Amino acid sequence: MKSPNHVLAAAVSGTLLLGALAGCASSATAQDAPQPQQRTPSDYISNPPENSQAQDALLTQPLTAETYREAFANYQKCMSAAGFDVFGVKDDGVIIKYSIPDAAVQAGVHQVCYPEEFAQIDTAWQLANEGK
Repeated sequence: MKSPNHVLAAAVSGTLLLGALAGCASSATAQDAPQPQQRTPSDYISNPPENSQAQDALLTQPLTAETYREAFANYQKCMSAAGFDVFGVKDDGVIIKYSIPDAAVQAGVHQVCYPEEFAQIDTAWQLANEGK
């Protein structure tokens, strides 16, 4: 049984099972880690952070397993730069499932990292691979 201080963050059709959307630049360092603002989860949905340059660049390329996994790696780097690990990563060859600490959601870090680094590519990939 998962402990209550973790959130399952596997995306389904571009939305998270638990938690809110988020993102940050892939070139982030600890000093550039996302700085959450006092916003509610619905604020992130109605007014999400802008894509990072890395996600924008990937969006100009064909949608492939490689671009999907590169965007996920950028999301992991963003979370790590803010001090939170993405764990329990399971890649079934199509969709990546993972968990994040609840503290990352509570701190608003996930709400910054996910949309900036992964959301658009994740959504497009899952829609293209629905039912696989």
